[in-house]
Amino acid sequence: DRYLPLLAEDDAFVGADEFQLLCVSALRLAAKSIEPSCRFTAEDLSQMSGGTFTREDFDATEYQILMALGWRLNPPTPLTFARAMLDDHWPIDGTEEDLMRREDVYAHCQALTGLVVADASLVGKRASSIATAVILVAADRASENGGKNMGGFSVDQFCESLENHTDIIVRGADVSTCVRRLEGAYWRC
Repeated sequence: DRYLPLLAEDDAFVGADEFQLLCVSALRLAAKSIEPSCRFTAEDLSQMSGGTFTREDFDATEYQILMALGWRLNPPTPLTFARAMLDDHWPIDGTEEDLMRREDVYAHCQALTGLVVADASLVGKRASSIATAVILVAADRASENGGKNMGGFSVDQFCESLENHTDIIVRGADVSTCVRRLEGAYWRC
């Protein structure tokens, strides 16, 4: 979204093939930035394109995009993931009370993610795993009865929705490690 306006400034015409190459190259950059462990190689993309584009085409276009953007790519933060997870997987019935409850949990998420950004023990953990742990701890903090049920909301419903629609294993080692760290180091903050 930041690269195409730069092309427009140069009055460069982008045909359908070039646009497709730009889109796929941008998608590859996003995948590298968001989830480094799950990469498409330029060779993979060339094969998927049926040979329309070569590995060199993808590499050159990616480099062109990076140069135009000044290499300024930032992966999503745990807070970005937390906001998206709450928006997509927090079951609400649309009442003002439910919306306020979600925003209360989000406020706790903001506070927790502000604390964990400099936590050396969480370096190397996926931002999505940290976000999941932050939401679980924040829901527990926001709830008066231990976080299991907040009005119509159930933490189990959230976890089930997250696992059904993402590759996050809520009860997995990565998220559990993050939860233990958050509860141990930041619970009283």
